[in-house]
Amino acid sequence: MLFSIIKRPRSRRVFGLNLEGFRERGRGKIFKLAVSISGFVKAVFRYAIRKIRFAGVSTLLSAKFTNSFAIAIKAALVRRLIWSRGRLGRGTVSVIVMGVAFMV
Repeated sequence: MLFSIIKRPRSRRVFGLNLEGFRERGRGKIFKLAVSISGFVKAVFRYAIRKIRFAGVSTLLSAKFTNSFAIAIKAALVRRLIWSRGRLGRGTVSVIVMGVAFMV
């Protein structure tokens, strides 16, 4: 028992089968490193594509919201001008009209 703990005896079995066909050929350390690096590059590429797509969709949605918000503001200002029947001061009206003109 003590002998087996300190030094393991060699196995004396001899295999009759040649196991060379089961080994991976060309799969050395360099190949495994290349595979892992290519996997990392693919993952980074997918991540970048997702982030670019997200940024594009976010930009389009914010532009759409800004456009609809600007249209709503212009409509509200015109509605107020129509319903005020000239009671607004001339200075206020000129500022609003110039602002709307610049927005167009």
